[in-house]
Amino acid sequence: MKPWPLLFATLFLGSCQCHREPDATAQQTAGAAAIEANPTPSAPAEDAAALQAQQANQAQAQAFAAAVSTVHSYLTALPRGEQGDASTFWTGGRPSPVPDDANLREVQGLDSMRIQTSVPTALDRELPTRAVEVPVTLTARTAQGTRHFSGWYRLRPRVDGSGWEITSASLQPALD
Repeated sequence: MKPWPLLFATLFLGSCQCHREPDATAQQTAGAAAIEANPTPSAPAEDAAALQAQQANQAQAQAFAAAVSTVHSYLTALPRGEQGDASTFWTGGRPSPVPDDANLREVQGLDSMRIQTSVPTALDRELPTRAVEVPVTLTARTAQGTRHFSGWYRLRPRVDGSGWEITSASLQPALD
């Protein structure tokens, strides 16, 4: 056998510089890895909007908590016989001549009260809200027995910004 074909094949294969183009999947994987390694910062407008939405939600939650706290403070003052102090929680420092929760205020010998509030409802579209309705369920204990009430209190921020004030209520006796 002649050495030429073997020599020719060796030279040809030895000097071959095979070059393959990377396939599309490999390029996409490499691109995705580069993006994950160096994420592009989100747009400043998106960050600002997200921060503003988060702050609005926090302000709304604080407004709801403050309104519920005002209702609790008002109702807590009633069993202690502090009708005058309780009245200061109303708009203008006193309830209407026949308060919407007169059924509760007229209970004599109120020993204790169990107060349950439900999730408040915003009565406007402002953030934070400027009008809230707080649903309540009450169990009033007296020497004569136990009475149940259910309804709501509506509140708004005081003009001087010192908290919330009750604007109206609907509280009715409930059957057991």
